[in-house]
This record gives sequence, structure tokens and C-alpha cells, in this order.
Amino acid sequence: MIDMNYEKNIAMIAGYYGEEHQLIQTAEECAELAQAAIKMCNALTAEDHPEAKRDARAALIGEIADVLVMCEQIAYLEDCADDVRRVMDEKMQRQIGRINNRQMERIR
Repeated sequence: MIDMNYEKNIAMIAGYYGEEHQLIQTAEECAELAQAAIKMCNALTAEDHPEAKRDARAALIGEIADVLVMCEQIAYLEDCADDVRRVMDEKMQRQIGRINNRQMERIR
């Protein structure tokens, strides 16, 4: 369950550390997420080691959460959350269009 003070907490943390610090922290968290994604990918093929997949998944979840929290802070600091959501929607719609086009090409 999401804390009802989520937005207040984002604002407090972002305001305390400031934009420059949080931009650097975001870059660091993104690098950690990249590493966790690679480990998860490797764990997917380790069928004889279910604990590796469990551990990789837990790490991946933690890093996704870290990156999302940092992104929320940057969007708050830049006052651009609505713009980010709009661009995200545009990018998803464009990707769905690509997927649909590829599926149509396979049918032909």
C-alpha cells in the first residue's frame, strides 16, 4: 500500500538534498539498476539455481524502486511530472504501433 504522504515525502527528500545531488544520485541508481537487470537476465537461464533467480529478482525490485523514487524527485524538482507522463504515453503509443506493424508484417 502506498503511503498517503508519498508526494509530501518526495518533496521533502528532494528539497533537502537539492537538484544537483539528486541528479547525480539518480545516475548512480540507474547504473545499479542496469547491473541488477543484467544479473536477472543471467539468472533466468540458471534453472538449476532457483535461489539465484530469487536473489536477482529481489535485487531488481529494490533497484527499480530506487530509480522510480529518484525519478519522482527529479520530476518534482523540475516541476515536470505531467510532461513526463505525457511523453511516456507518447512513447508507449509509438512502441505499440511498432509492435502492431510487425505483427501485421508477419501475417502477410
